[in-house]
Amino acid sequence: PLGICGSGLIDAISEMVRHRIIDLAGRIRNGEELSRGGFAHRIEQGAAGRRFTLYAKGKMKIFITQKDIRKVQLAKGAIRAGIEVLTTEFGIESEDIHRVLISGTFGNNISAQALVQTGILPEELGDRVLFAPNAPLEGAKRALFSAKFKQEAQSIAEDSKWLDLSLHPEFQQRFLSALRFDRR
Repeated sequence: PLGICGSGLIDAISEMVRHRIIDLAGRIRNGEELSRGGFAHRIEQGAAGRRFTLYAKGKMKIFITQKDIRKVQLAKGAIRAGIEVLTTEFGIESEDIHRVLISGTFGNNISAQALVQTGILPEELGDRVLFAPNAPLEGAKRALFSAKFKQEAQSIAEDSKWLDLSLHPEFQQRFLSALRFDRR
């Protein structure tokens, strides 16, 4: 292995949360805090803080750093806060959501379990995740070659409502709350 992709990073962090290598605030625990479970030897202090060794063979090492975790937390916070603001704004309950589509390259390899374990998605939506890795390309092709599909897409666009989440009065508070690695 040469590195780790985005979906692999989410899966790794999900497992680190599950095994309590990462605390709820997203901090990599130190070796003394991990005396049980056999992971303490994988934690070391790097120049930029603690890091967790995912892979080590000879001189080749792949780490998850504290910085990696913080980047995932920012994305997680924005996605989760967006879900919460949208459902509140439109009066939608979790049971009203029939499916959650994950598309693009991310949709090729990410697991619904990792999305729930990290708190990116609420637990009650975990069994409604559908992966559509080629959805953007498929949609573009259909719009190019099918007048009916293009008309349907246009109708959906016209019926859509724009909501700038960053300006929503609840977004910032929900974002900050969603940075934690709990499954609330």
